[in-house]
Amino acid sequence: IIAEDERALAADDMVYRLAEPCRLESTDWIAPGKVAWEWWNHWGLTDVKFKPGVNTETYKAYIDFAAEYGVEYVILDEGWAAKYKNNLLDVVPEIDLKHIVDYAAQKGVGIILWAGYNAFNSDIERICSHYSALGVKGFKVDFMDRDDQILERFLEKTADDAAKHKLVIMYHGI
Repeated sequence: IIAEDERALAADDMVYRLAEPCRLESTDWIAPGKVAWEWWNHWGLTDVKFKPGVNTETYKAYIDFAAEYGVEYVILDEGWAAKYKNNLLDVVPEIDLKHIVDYAAQKGVGIILWAGYNAFNSDIERICSHYSALGVKGFKVDFMDRDDQILERFLEKTADDAAKHKLVIMYHGI
């Protein structure tokens, strides 16, 4: 795409016209929206009635905020799964993920989980299946930091497996 004025780039529909048709039978489960993100919002809350940090009570506070202000999602960023284990099914004991997901659903807020590339790539299908059944809405996949053929295959497989389980994917760190 070439334009003399950068505003024309945003209005250009060449990518849309060249793209293949959607391969999904149904897309009604895909819901765009805003997100409350504790990494951005800061974990170190003060003067609150609970112990702030990576724990169930803190995430419930973010969910309450999201519900009150019409924010559709809350991301649980790095820290909800055990560090250095490369296992996204190993949730830290301070997090009751099922309770958080259920609480968020009652408030009309979706939960998105942060996932490092290596841990997510270790068993994409199993991770997607498990967290979809739990009620999670998607993943923010991070730390890919390259653009080789192996990563391109990963991106496509992730999109396919996530869509099969009706999970949205945000690629972060490409």
